[in-house]
Amino acid sequence: MSSVRHIIKKASGLDALALIEGQLGFRPHESVVVCALHPPRGRVHGMVRLDWPAEWHPELRPRLLHGLDLLVQAGGRGSFVVRYAAPGAPSLPDDEPLRCLLKDVGQPMPVAGLWDVSPARLQEYDWRTGRPLGEPVRPDELRNTRVAAAMALEGIAPLARRDQLATIKAAPENARRAARKAERRTLDRAVALNESDLRAWREDCLAVWSHWLAAVQADRTAAVPPTALGRIHALIGHKDGRQAIALSPFKTTGPAFEDAVGAASDVNAELGLDDSPGIDPELAQAALDLVSRLLAHVAPQRRAEGYALGAWWYWWLGSGPHASEWARAALDCDPRHTLAALVDQALDQGSYPRAVVERSSATV
Repeated sequence: MSSVRHIIKKASGLDALALIEGQLGFRPHESVVVCALHPPRGRVHGMVRLDWPAEWHPELRPRLLHGLDLLVQAGGRGSFVVRYAAPGAPSLPDDEPLRCLLKDVGQPMPVAGLWDVSPARLQEYDWRTGRPLGEPVRPDELRNTRVAAAMALEGIAPLARRDQLATIKAAPENARRAARKAERRTLDRAVALNESDLRAWREDCLAVWSHWLAAVQADRTAAVPPTALGRIHALIGHKDGRQAIALSPFKTTGPAFEDAVGAASDVNAELGLDDSPGIDPELAQAALDLVSRLLAHVAPQRRAEGYALGAWWYWWLGSGPHASEWARAALDCDPRHTLAALVDQALDQGSYPRAVVERSSATV
């Protein structure tokens, strides 16, 4: 593990702290985050976040052990541990449950770095002795790391709270009204169509989705008309159209892949899809951007399908917090939504597609 330890020290623990916020998409609070390090270059490849209240609850330990087991199975051979202290929490050296956690973590994945994060300071510690290492660092120093600079160039800005991950700000009333009218007209057209004409209707709506997906991928500031968003929402409400949109960000598809998406019983059958090479990250981000705009033009109680699609794509991207919040938002709208429930179940089991597990993450 000396090579892993050297990489962490050389790259600076602050880079790792910035990376955690970037990959989670929010700034953790009252949490412990364990990052898995993969030799020989010390790549951060997967992380587990555990609620860490001021008072320890024994039922948290089995969840930690399950998460550690998944990280080890994926190839983790070292770890980087961060405590995001709750108000009133004991100092890190006096946090006995944390000392026990470090022993659990250190057995399969020796600890290469330990930090304590509070609103006032960031402090590195020797995980064996609990002694501080060096001087405290101000939280705003995270903005000066190379990881934070890279995220800024890519437009990645971690949110202040996890529950903001699925927050959608409503569009102006006139824009929402225009989208709703376009959706109604599109749906009214489909009511009286025979099977052949319905297929043409679906392809027409799908062409609208594909056009604006390409436009948003090319320019994230591209303005999408509310009428186009209304037509897309009509398509999302149609089973075959929804499936076509769900598959659109993937690198390749085929009959077997589409059949797997159409399965409706088992989590692995519905979500495993291990024969696919995976999702195209850039196209998926554009799809998420487009669906977020769509949701802004839809009444909150009618957002289940859009939230479920976002949860599915985030799950394929390996972004568990985003997938979880979007799945829960979909289930809040429709507690019986199949896709959202399956994504939520997969996350509870720590299950991800093989393409996600095998994909390398950023190096620190």
